[in-house]
Amino acid sequence: MSDCNVARQLNGWRQTTAIIIYRMPGHQSLVQTFIWQDLDRFDEEPARAFPRLRKFCTWWNANLDGAIVHVTVGAIPVITAGEMRHVGTELRLH
Repeated sequence: MSDCNVARQLNGWRQTTAIIIYRMPGHQSLVQTFIWQDLDRFDEEPARAFPRLRKFCTWWNANLDGAIVHVTVGAIPVITAGEMRHVGTELRLH
């Protein structure tokens, strides 16, 4: 994990998983599922929450034929400030 990702997680970014249900391009009566997962920023204000997911969905609608029907999002903090600590002692055997 890069230092940038750790800093993001300490600043409120979360491991975000989205289940995207979209219509099949050739068969509009059928739907299919796509799973998207990345670090994304959570905000209590809905208009500012999950900017990376919003950007991905905008790209999807502009470039792919399958229209998005529904998106379900789950997010959880991976690291919090209370869980991060420095190791006081390091022991090595041989």
